[in-house]
Amino acid sequence: MKNFLRRNPMFLRFWLAAWSSEFGDNIRNTALLFVILEQFADKAASAISINLILEYAPIFLLGPIIGVFADRFDRKKSLSGALLFRAVVMLLFIGAIAVNSVILIYIGSFLSAISTLVFRASQPAFTMTLVQSEDRLSAASYRQMSVSFTNIIGPAVAIMLYGAIGSSFMIVISTCLFIIAAIAITRIPTQQQPSELTTSTNKDTLTFHSVWNDLKLGFRFAMNHNIVKIVTLSNVAFGLVAGVYNVMQMFLITEYLGLPKESLSWFTPIIGVTMLVGSLVVPKTNIQSERLLTISVFLLAIGLAGMTIIPNIIIAVAATVIFFTGIVSYNITTSSLIQTHVEIEYQGRVSTFIQLAWMGPMLLMSLIIGQLYPAVSISYLFIGTGCLVFLLAIAVAYRIAKLQANPRPLSIAMEQNKLSQSS
Repeated sequence: MKNFLRRNPMFLRFWLAAWSSEFGDNIRNTALLFVILEQFADKAASAISINLILEYAPIFLLGPIIGVFADRFDRKKSLSGALLFRAVVMLLFIGAIAVNSVILIYIGSFLSAISTLVFRASQPAFTMTLVQSEDRLSAASYRQMSVSFTNIIGPAVAIMLYGAIGSSFMIVISTCLFIIAAIAITRIPTQQQPSELTTSTNKDTLTFHSVWNDLKLGFRFAMNHNIVKIVTLSNVAFGLVAGVYNVMQMFLITEYLGLPKESLSWFTPIIGVTMLVGSLVVPKTNIQSERLLTISVFLLAIGLAGMTIIPNIIIAVAATVIFFTGIVSYNITTSSLIQTHVEIEYQGRVSTFIQLAWMGPMLLMSLIIGQLYPAVSISYLFIGTGCLVFLLAIAVAYRIAKLQANPRPLSIAMEQNKLSQSS
């Protein structure tokens, strides 16, 4: 760890800024949850669901367009600007608390989601400017580590803050954390990559026609890129398991295992520790990223199905560990593959494209599961989805094996994409 951070001091700065941003997100989300539960108790369930939909909506409505602009504009300015915009949006939440308006919360959540999308679309290319290609797997693992760690202690810290200072001051703290992260990123010196000088966007024009052309160019690139197609296929699998688990986690604990809902208090830390340990261990496996992607999807399938093989706490916990190890491995591997095999000027469009590939199946599966349960048992839902994802894992393995059978290195596929798009 120390050697990597010594070699990449600029990434260390960005990593610390990301910690600040993620803690800000955790504190803000917890504060909003308490605000909704306290001030809008009579419609809390619908308010939470609407808020959740508004957080995902920008990916479908604006994701491809934001990807274009992420590739057009300076990534450092986009990242810091997104954080500062998120800080400004916090004023809406303070206003919502002051005037007791759930509408302001909805608007703030939607705008915050847009800024988060801009941040995520700009982040991969910016990371590429900070680390060498051989360090990108490690960089992805450190980003996963920060996410995992903040997910473990972030909610606990947020709850303590709520008891001590209340939701309004929590929003203020979140605002400060976003501003700190933005300032830290602006102070990172970066050097433009040579590939960034190539023409894949019409940066000099800002018309609908030019944006549309850039969007089509990015889509064509993604559809013709072998690695992106494989990652997209695996993202479908990821979306399916995420949709099932997100909806059914509480029912798995309370109805299938017969435990009280308070058991989530010890179940969640197990997940967090698994993700934290996984983010440390995965980069040390020295397994080729393409092979690790296949293993990750198989782990997702086996873990999800294994949770409901028999109603046993130990088996369910073991399967959960396998499942979240797969998630960590998957997140690290896909980030590394995209940053290694996709040119920097396409990173924004490709990242938003593959986000859609898992977000769509996740939301669709969530809706389907909501309709099927409880008519269909939890076991059938988990095992059935696990089997489907297992088949997708086989498809991913086949596509990777077919690609690796080609005597050319995988990275040469980028040159072929350039030639095919210029013809």
